[in-house]
Amino acid sequence: MSNPTVYQVNISSGGVPKKPIDPGVVTTSGIRGDAQAKPGIHGGPYRALCLFPMEEIHRLAEEGHPILPGSLGENITTAGLDWKTVVPNARFRLGTELVVEITGYADPCKTIAPCFLDRNISRVNARFSRSSRVYARVITPGTVRPGDPILSQAAGDDEHPLLASSGIRMVSQVSFAVSDLERSISFYRDSLGAQHERTVADWGLAFLRVGETKLMLEGPAHRALVSPGSTTVTFAVEDIDASFEAMSVRGVQFDAPPLLQWEENGIQGWMAFLRDPDGNRLALVCEVPV
Repeated sequence: MSNPTVYQVNISSGGVPKKPIDPGVVTTSGIRGDAQAKPGIHGGPYRALCLFPMEEIHRLAEEGHPILPGSLGENITTAGLDWKTVVPNARFRLGTELVVEITGYADPCKTIAPCFLDRNISRVNARFSRSSRVYARVITPGTVRPGDPILSQAAGDDEHPLLASSGIRMVSQVSFAVSDLERSISFYRDSLGAQHERTVADWGLAFLRVGETKLMLEGPAHRALVSPGSTTVTFAVEDIDASFEAMSVRGVQFDAPPLLQWEENGIQGWMAFLRDPDGNRLALVCEVPV
């Protein structure tokens, strides 16, 4: 391959195709002037940029597909970059300033179907094809333009690579299965000093708070009750899809992909469940405005 470069920089007011600009001013939120039609699905700090290789665009165009740079919604069209190296956790410097870190693969959606003669969007799905669009977060903001060199960049020593790629921000919630909900509320509130926020009697749940961490008590009436004494530790993440992809690449086994668990007051709560090597139950949670 030739020396990797930025082939094109692309933005849109929402949706596809994205149109070329020169230069692009990149912040931690993405390229200035770019927007997403569905910001709850695309965009955000861990999906600030989307990248795709020009080589794959050429290959698809040779097959007769009506595809051009930017038509798949990528912000950065690369040229000469070995796509086998473009994996979660990998960092690249674009030009003299901009440093990005790959956070995960972008699942294709129906909006890009017109780019394919057969409308088969799985042609750019990491699970079924050799190339996929990828998401990246911005480590160092900067300006990027066509022709800028792309160089591999090692992760800094000051940041744990797993936490950086998975997007874990904090322990959001610890859940306990209890045999007597009222007795447990009294214990955590009156004996330990936790703040009792609310009880959802119909679901057999009580919510308390210690600092920034929620406690959820699951009483016998809760439909998902496990045996008393069981605990679930929930980690808050910025982008649950990116976190799921990054952890999966590292060998983490999830019970299922991220699923919508609740919707309340204009907020959707998405969760994904997993277990540690000893079988302890863990979860990821991401709250998304709708």
